[in-house]
Amino acid sequence: MLAATAGAAFLGRWEDAMFLVNLYGAAEGAEEYTFARTRASLRSLLDLALEEARLITDGNTQIVPPRKLTWVTSSVFS
Repeated sequence: MLAATAGAAFLGRWEDAMFLVNLYGAAEGAEEYTFARTRASLRSLLDLALEEARLITDGNTQIVPPRKLTWVTSSVFS
């Protein structure tokens, strides 16, 4: 980015150099806007996460935090 802008300025193409500066600024703004929306969406998803899970073992039901659960590698329903 800097090389293209400096090259345009060095060659006396001031309009092109200013266009590049504005283009890079707009791209940075769009990138920041996209990151902000992504962060907000991820926070919203985390707010939807359950704070408790129902664990059923041998007919007994317990309420436990989800972090206490582990994934089962074999299929229970097959």
